[in-house]
Amino acid sequence: MSDPRNHHYVPQAYLLGFADAKHQVCVRWRMKDDDAFITHVRNVAAERDFYTFVNDKTGQVDYQSFESGLNVGEIMLREALNEYLHGGDTPRETLKLRIAVGVGFQMTRTKYFRRKLERMTDDAARTWISSQRPELSEAMNSVHIRPGSDVHLKWIRDWAAILAGALLDRSWFVARPIAGQFITSDNPVYGIAGRTDALDVGVLAATEIRYPVDSATALVWTPAPGHDAAIFFTEREIRDFNVATFANAYEQAYARPDYQAELDGLRRHPDTLIDRINAMSTGPAFRKAGTRRFDAGRGG
Repeated sequence: MSDPRNHHYVPQAYLLGFADAKHQVCVRWRMKDDDAFITHVRNVAAERDFYTFVNDKTGQVDYQSFESGLNVGEIMLREALNEYLHGGDTPRETLKLRIAVGVGFQMTRTKYFRRKLERMTDDAARTWISSQRPELSEAMNSVHIRPGSDVHLKWIRDWAAILAGALLDRSWFVARPIAGQFITSDNPVYGIAGRTDALDVGVLAATEIRYPVDSATALVWTPAPGHDAAIFFTEREIRDFNVATFANAYEQAYARPDYQAELDGLRRHPDTLIDRINAMSTGPAFRKAGTRRFDAGRGG
């Protein structure tokens, strides 16, 4: 029986697109040198009580409704993607709207997005305290001010709508492999600015917004007007794409188990998303990806 408090910030329904017939994926750590391993999709990209909140109307702790709503949205996204890619009766512009909204939520529901929100909240609090209560500024270096769950969930909703609008302002192309497979990660939607910088710069500043749909399909949004086509990637292009996807993993990357050798062979980018988060503020850095604690050193 599944644990209703074990919340998946990357949906299991999505990860099945990178799994084998036993619903297993190969997992490689982004920053640790541990060996890749194979496990069921239920065991990855999850955290206890990640979406838990207190219901304002009832005063009761709600463990399920927010994640359940996100999962309904994920099912709608899967259906819209399937119809867009394989044909159906729904108008293409309607499908593109549903896909943009679904992908927007996928970007904001992740642990990486939550850590960015925590970083921004902490920085805002430090700025206010240094201005209004300067005598407390030094003490702030030993604490981490974190937004409540209600703020986190509100930002998931609000930013998903903003990101969906940004996606709709762009055109896209569907990428399919001539040879090889796409991988994904616990940060499956990412924006990059050119080939010289493979790390996420955010949707609004990106020249390409990438979303591996499954092991055989990826969507890429570009600023080019009127571009809506299918492109077939060579094995080299697939590898370059996967290098960027692995670079933009927060903690883990995922691939089909029969693609483990290729996943293991991807080079690591010298910087990490933790470095990007820490660069958002001059406050004490994140210690590592899996914690919200700070220290005075460099993250990663």
